Amino acid sequence: IAAAPYDERPHRPHAVGDAKPSADGGLWAVTHVDFIPTERTQGEAMVKTLAEASRGSAGNLRFDGLTQASRPNHFTLVEVWVDPKAWEGHTTAAATRQFRTDLLPRSGSLYDERLYRAVE
Repeated sequence: IAAAPYDERPHRPHAVGDAKPSADGGLWAVTHVDFIPTERTQGEAMVKTLAEASRGSAGNLRFDGLTQASRPNHFTLVEVWVDPKAWEGHTTAAATRQFRTDLLPRSGSLYDERLYRAVE
């Protein structure tokens, strides 16, 4: 961070749900999804569908879809899972697999998913 240039990417809510109480040892997944500009409207619908389906998944504490304010075809998915097993179950769920399949021909960049845990 000390050697990198300043980079700010404000977001606005797109498909945001209610937060549930967090669990100790929860796993956070933050994913950047970039749709080509002509597929933005379809991308918005896809992100909303995935968020709504994922919120009902076992072990999900939060699943939000945010839109980058300066680039409306760029989305950030913020997920919180009770543990890695719950996240792994989500990655193989039908809705997640369908999202990734449908994303491939519409993607403007690589799918960037990063996992985090709280450090105490």
